[in-house]
Amino acid sequence: MARRHGIRTGLLSNRDGNVAVEFALIMPMLILVFAGLIDFGRAFYDRMALDTAARSAVQYARKNPSDAQGITTAARRAGGLPAGVTVDPPRQFCECPSGAAVSCGSTCASGEPYLILLSVTVRYNFQPLVPYPGLPSPLPLAGSAVIRVQ
Repeated sequence: MARRHGIRTGLLSNRDGNVAVEFALIMPMLILVFAGLIDFGRAFYDRMALDTAARSAVQYARKNPSDAQGITTAARRAGGLPAGVTVDPPRQFCECPSGAAVSCGSTCASGEPYLILLSVTVRYNFQPLVPYPGLPSPLPLAGSAVIRVQ
Protein backbone atom coordinates (compact mmCIF):
# COMPACT_ATOMS: atom_id res chain seq x y z
CA MET A 1 0.00 0.00 0.00
CA ALA A 2 2.81 2.42 0.77
CA ARG A 3 4.34 1.69 -2.61
CA ARG A 4 1.13 2.65 -4.43
CA HIS A 5 0.98 5.92 -2.53
CA GLY A 6 4.59 6.68 -3.58
CA ILE A 7 3.84 6.12 -7.29
CA ARG A 8 0.81 8.40 -7.19
CA THR A 9 2.76 11.14 -5.41
CA GLY A 10 5.60 10.75 -7.92
CA LEU A 11 3.27 11.12 -10.91
CA LEU A 12 1.54 14.17 -9.46
CA SER A 13 4.81 15.92 -8.65
CA ASN A 14 6.43 15.19 -12.06
CA ARG A 15 6.53 18.47 -14.01
CA ASP A 16 8.53 17.40 -17.08
CA GLY A 17 5.86 18.21 -19.72
CA ASN A 18 4.53 21.50 -18.31
CA VAL A 19 6.45 23.72 -20.69
CA ALA A 20 5.24 21.79 -23.74
CA VAL A 21 1.61 21.98 -22.60
CA GLU A 22 1.84 25.72 -21.85
CA PHE A 23 3.48 26.31 -25.22
CA ALA A 24 0.72 24.35 -26.99
CA LEU A 25 -1.94 26.43 -25.22
CA ILE A 26 -0.36 29.82 -25.91
CA MET A 27 1.00 29.27 -29.44
CA PRO A 28 -2.34 29.67 -31.34
CA MET A 29 -2.91 33.00 -29.60
CA LEU A 30 0.62 34.16 -30.48
CA ILE A 31 0.15 33.16 -34.12
CA LEU A 32 -3.09 35.15 -34.27
CA VAL A 33 -1.43 38.21 -32.71
CA PHE A 34 1.53 38.04 -35.13
CA ALA A 35 -0.80 37.58 -38.12
CA GLY A 36 -2.73 40.64 -36.97
CA LEU A 37 0.47 42.67 -36.68
CA ILE A 38 1.57 41.60 -40.16
CA ASP A 39 -1.86 42.45 -41.62
CA PHE A 40 -1.90 45.83 -39.89
CA GLY A 41 1.57 46.61 -41.23
CA ARG A 42 0.62 45.59 -44.77
CA ALA A 43 -2.58 47.66 -44.66
CA PHE A 44 -0.71 50.67 -43.28
CA TYR A 45 1.93 50.41 -46.01
CA ASP A 46 -0.72 50.08 -48.74
CA ARG A 47 -2.58 53.10 -47.37
CA MET A 48 0.61 55.18 -47.46
CA ALA A 49 1.22 54.07 -51.06
CA LEU A 50 -2.33 55.13 -51.99
CA ASP A 51 -1.79 58.57 -50.41
CA THR A 52 1.51 58.93 -52.29
CA ALA A 53 -0.18 58.01 -55.58
CA ALA A 54 -2.93 60.56 -54.98
CA ARG A 55 -0.36 63.26 -54.18
CA SER A 56 1.57 62.41 -57.37
CA ALA A 57 -1.63 62.73 -59.36
CA VAL A 58 -2.54 66.14 -57.95
CA GLN A 59 1.01 67.41 -58.50
CA TYR A 60 0.62 66.46 -62.16
CA ALA A 61 -2.82 68.08 -62.13
CA ARG A 62 -1.34 71.37 -60.94
CA LYS A 63 0.37 71.74 -64.35
CA ASN A 64 -2.25 69.94 -66.47
CA PRO A 65 -5.64 70.28 -64.73
CA SER A 66 -7.69 69.23 -67.77
CA ASP A 67 -5.66 66.08 -68.64
CA ALA A 68 -7.72 63.42 -66.82
CA GLN A 69 -5.89 60.51 -68.48
CA GLY A 70 -2.50 61.98 -67.55
CA ILE A 71 -3.63 62.47 -63.96
CA THR A 72 -4.73 58.83 -63.76
CA THR A 73 -1.44 57.68 -65.30
CA ALA A 74 0.54 59.76 -62.82
CA ALA A 75 -1.30 58.08 -59.95
CA ARG A 76 -0.68 54.59 -61.34
CA ARG A 77 3.03 55.28 -61.88
CA ALA A 78 3.62 56.15 -58.24
CA GLY A 79 5.84 53.52 -56.66
CA GLY A 80 4.76 50.87 -54.18
CA LEU A 81 1.17 50.49 -55.33
CA PRO A 82 -0.40 47.05 -54.92
CA ALA A 83 -1.97 45.33 -57.92
CA GLY A 84 -5.67 46.01 -58.41
CA VAL A 85 -5.60 49.74 -57.63
CA THR A 86 -8.36 51.86 -59.14
CA VAL A 87 -8.11 55.60 -59.70
CA ASP A 88 -11.35 57.57 -59.57
CA PRO A 89 -11.72 60.19 -62.28
CA PRO A 90 -10.34 63.54 -61.08
CA ARG A 91 -13.09 65.68 -59.60
CA GLN A 92 -13.05 69.45 -59.92
CA PHE A 93 -15.04 71.53 -57.46
CA CYS A 94 -15.17 75.06 -56.13
CA GLU A 95 -15.04 76.57 -52.65
CA CYS A 96 -15.08 80.00 -51.14
CA PRO A 97 -11.96 81.05 -49.20
CA SER A 98 -13.98 80.45 -46.02
CA GLY A 99 -14.32 76.77 -46.96
CA ALA A 100 -17.97 76.85 -47.93
CA ALA A 101 -18.86 74.82 -51.03
CA VAL A 102 -20.10 76.83 -53.98
CA SER A 103 -20.97 75.90 -57.53
CA CYS A 104 -18.31 76.88 -60.05
CA GLY A 105 -19.28 80.05 -61.90
CA SER A 106 -21.20 81.54 -59.00
CA THR A 107 -19.92 84.06 -56.46
CA CYS A 108 -19.11 83.71 -52.79
CA ALA A 109 -21.30 85.44 -50.21
CA SER A 110 -18.34 87.57 -49.14
CA GLY A 111 -17.80 88.76 -52.70
CA GLU A 112 -14.36 87.13 -52.88
CA PRO A 113 -13.55 84.99 -55.91
CA TYR A 114 -14.04 81.26 -55.45
CA LEU A 115 -11.18 78.73 -55.50
CA ILE A 116 -11.06 75.95 -58.07
CA LEU A 117 -9.87 72.69 -56.49
CA LEU A 118 -9.11 69.27 -57.93
CA SER A 119 -9.46 66.04 -55.98
CA VAL A 120 -7.99 62.63 -56.85
CA THR A 121 -8.90 59.42 -55.00
CA VAL A 122 -7.06 56.12 -55.36
CA ARG A 123 -8.80 52.95 -54.08
CA TYR A 124 -7.73 49.42 -53.24
CA ASN A 125 -9.47 46.42 -51.66
CA PHE A 126 -7.04 45.03 -49.08
CA GLN A 127 -7.28 41.28 -48.46
CA PRO A 128 -6.03 40.36 -44.95
CA LEU A 129 -4.18 37.10 -44.31
CA VAL A 130 -6.71 36.05 -41.69
CA PRO A 131 -10.42 36.97 -41.63
CA TYR A 132 -11.09 39.02 -38.50
CA PRO A 133 -14.50 39.22 -36.87
CA GLY A 134 -16.00 42.67 -37.22
CA LEU A 135 -13.80 43.71 -40.17
CA PRO A 136 -15.06 43.48 -43.75
CA SER A 137 -13.10 41.25 -46.07
CA PRO A 138 -11.78 42.68 -48.32
CA LEU A 139 -11.12 45.90 -46.44
CA PRO A 140 -11.59 48.97 -48.67
CA LEU A 141 -8.69 51.42 -48.48
CA ALA A 142 -8.50 54.82 -50.16
CA GLY A 143 -6.01 57.62 -50.44
CA SER A 144 -6.99 61.06 -51.63
CA ALA A 145 -5.42 64.44 -52.20
CA VAL A 146 -6.80 67.87 -53.08
CA ILE A 147 -4.95 70.71 -54.77
CA ARG A 148 -5.90 74.21 -55.75
CA VAL A 149 -5.61 74.65 -59.50
CA GLN A 150 -6.77 78.25 -59.74
